[in-house]
Amino acid sequence: MKSLFKKLYKNQKGFAGVASAIGVVLLGFFAFGSMGVVSNTRQEEVDSLNMQRAEFSAAAGMEWAMARINSGLSPNTSGDIMLDHGSFSVTTNDPEVVVVGRSGEAQVTRRFDTIFAGDCLALECTDFSIGGAADPEGKKIMGLSLGNTCALSPVITHLEFNSDPVFANKVKKIKADGEIVWEDDVGICKGEEIDIDDIYLNATNNTVFLDEVEFSNSIVRGSTWYVTATLADGSQVVVSCEDTEEESSGEVVADETPGYEVSGGEISVDPYTEVEFQVLCSEITYGSGGPEIDVKMNVGKDGIYTPPWLFGNQDVDGGEIYVQSGTNTDPATYKVKAKASYYNIWSFTTQSTNTLQVKTLVNGDEPPPLAGYGGQQPVSDCIAPYLDDQTGAVSLLPSQIIMLFELGVNLSTNPGSLAADFQDLVVLVTVNTD
Repeated sequence: MKSLFKKLYKNQKGFAGVASAIGVVLLGFFAFGSMGVVSNTRQEEVDSLNMQRAEFSAAAGMEWAMARINSGLSPNTSGDIMLDHGSFSVTTNDPEVVVVGRSGEAQVTRRFDTIFAGDCLALECTDFSIGGAADPEGKKIMGLSLGNTCALSPVITHLEFNSDPVFANKVKKIKADGEIVWEDDVGICKGEEIDIDDIYLNATNNTVFLDEVEFSNSIVRGSTWYVTATLADGSQVVVSCEDTEEESSGEVVADETPGYEVSGGEISVDPYTEVEFQVLCSEITYGSGGPEIDVKMNVGKDGIYTPPWLFGNQDVDGGEIYVQSGTNTDPATYKVKAKASYYNIWSFTTQSTNTLQVKTLVNGDEPPPLAGYGGQQPVSDCIAPYLDDQTGAVSLLPSQIIMLFELGVNLSTNPGSLAADFQDLVVLVTVNTD
């Protein structure tokens, strides 16, 4: 009996040992699971905290970017800007500003649209002149102006001057509002970007005049000048200015209609003459098959363009009509100005007196045999109602002219471009002398 008891006891001890071992293992599993739950909870807390910090960083980045833009500066960052518990970066894409806030592994992206300083800068050549009593040697360009047209504060950092025809000359001095903003005795070749003292425009100082741009030698007369202003936020504005000292090679005269004349893209009318400007079409894209580019139009009377742009400062597409009433008691002159712009990336402005960029057609002229760039309609399609069915020549009343604008290609620097199709803006002008 005793031996049997011992045997049973030993068996029970073995079972207890096994049970004890299994208990230890199970306890280990329970402890490990408990640690996993704690670990997962802590990670969720960390992730949540990082997400909050990333949100705060993105908000700080948006505020920082808007402050830069409102100061006329570029919001782009070269890398991350570090904060106490996160960072942010800013990039621009068309009109969109993209802000990315980061903290740990968390990342938050915020986007907003804006207007860049180049959209607010009116670079004008209303009083453009060369020579005269103030410049007997003919070495200076005068009469350019820089105007602010919106709530931003543009900062102009660089200027560039080009001409057509091209001739050798160097810029030596630039004055703005009576102050020298750049000067070099040796000079910088025409066509090179010049880093000037920054010119600031704001609500109280919304117009600055470039009193003079002095060159090393006398300037070739009768040229078309292209002036490029680069702003602190990287946007650019280009304007073309016509030196009309010499007769334009693009002169056409409508002799059949008394009371008006058009010469080199400028329309001269007698007193009490009404002039109508009708947009026939406007087709221009950012690259072949790309998005549409905005085109705006204005009419200048006696050399003065009254802002803003016509038709509510909106893009024109065709069908828009502007009538200049015939209340003028003296003879008057009219020019058409156009601006094409693609957000803050690119813009180009010219006027009808720039015969390199604008073709003026009268009755009997041949339309340019040009295909539309990137699959756009050719100019012949745009003016088809005004073409003779048999000859293909322009068929207009003696009181009408057509202006064809090329805004997508700067023909002074790229004269052989196949993208020049002269239907970026097409305007029918009708003179009513009754």
